Amino acid sequence: MKKVIVLIVMSALTISSSFASSNPELRKEIEKKVIVDLSKIDLDESNLDYVKVSFSIEDGKIIIQEINSSNPELKEIILRKLYRLNIESDCNELQTYNYNFTFEKR
Repeated sequence: MKKVIVLIVMSALTISSSFASSNPELRKEIEKKVIVDLSKIDLDESNLDYVKVSFSIEDGKIIIQEINSSNPELKEIILRKLYRLNIESDCNELQTYNYNFTFEKR
């Protein structure tokens, strides 16, 4: 029953993202691995909530350089998810990647 409720809530909320990089494999890997349960997050009904992250990658780990968010809860969730990731895609360790997560209530 709990799974059904989570699925209903997840289908009512949308997550989208944009990625400023020349590495589509990295974008796909992050989209596949960063899954956010929005069932307990109070999203803004009139505006998109967002988390913008600038990061580099060293030895398969994400190093956050800057993070901005419209919602402190979302910021903490995204930080935890990104720090736990083990990146398998080939990445340039000298490059800074920018990723924008957007969250919309539907």
